[in-house]
Amino acid sequence: MADHGVYQKNGKPLGKASVNCILNNRAYLGFTKHYGEYFPGSFLPILSPTLFEAVQKVLKTRQKPRKSKIAHPFHFLGFARCGECGGMFTAQYSTNRFGTKYSYYRCTKKFGVCGQLYLQENALATQLKTLLQSVSLPREEILKMENKIDEWENENISARGGVVQNLKDKIRGNQEKLDKLVAIYLDEDIEREIYLERKDLLMREKASLLESERDFGQQRKNWVEPLRSFVLSLKECADLEKTENYLEWKQFFQKIGSNPEIKDKTVSIHWGELWDFVASAKGGSGLPSASFASQNSPLISNFANVSLGDSTGNRTQI
Repeated sequence: MADHGVYQKNGKPLGKASVNCILNNRAYLGFTKHYGEYFPGSFLPILSPTLFEAVQKVLKTRQKPRKSKIAHPFHFLGFARCGECGGMFTAQYSTNRFGTKYSYYRCTKKFGVCGQLYLQENALATQLKTLLQSVSLPREEILKMENKIDEWENENISARGGVVQNLKDKIRGNQEKLDKLVAIYLDEDIEREIYLERKDLLMREKASLLESERDFGQQRKNWVEPLRSFVLSLKECADLEKTENYLEWKQFFQKIGSNPEIKDKTVSIHWGELWDFVASAKGGSGLPSASFASQNSPLISNFANVSLGDSTGNRTQI
């Protein structure tokens, strides 16, 4: 185009991007663009559709696909902090002379000098699998837990059925008193001051009864729902132990534990109380390279009277 005298305002030749934009401009076909949509314009086209389409075909044959970088997956990125300086562990990969890629995790050293060494992803995955195995229970034991929870819930419902019915009867009796009071007042058999005083007492009594009914139902949910959620997590743990899905491992540990750290190439995680108990109940099995940050936690002693898979079927106090 420079040979034909077409230049930019500064006298330089048009760039490739500008030429490509000109050759793709639908305005030469008589179209106008409005909010990303083309409409027939009020002006005549200066190119025929045949010529325009021929130009598009030539442009398409000369296009070179842009090389896109394939992101290397770092499954445990953002999972743990450095146990020495508190910085996050980041990831990188290296390629050996045979073309094999290896992923490594290291401290970012954001807070200064840190002496922690690189940790290979395979070694990290091995430790996390050991941690999974240390809190993974057999499917049969988990099924026993579910059945026991159902049994406890049914016993609770039966035991509390009379209390709930009593509360409902009181609420119904309170409403009947309110209705009678309103009827008497409408018949002008009672003075307004006495009516308002008695209605206030009945309304407050009703509010108290309704609150007791709500609290009574919530008491059952307060222990049933967290316990069921814990058993579901046990199921998930048993399934994850059989897989090699590192991303799901990471999400699971983030859900059940807190403050994962890596120090001296060893992973440590602070478990919740129930998971502490499961780990201790299994005898702390696992390799020395996979440690529990809370192995010496005094919270484990709270579960000294709890046993898993009780053959007698008795409920044990926690």
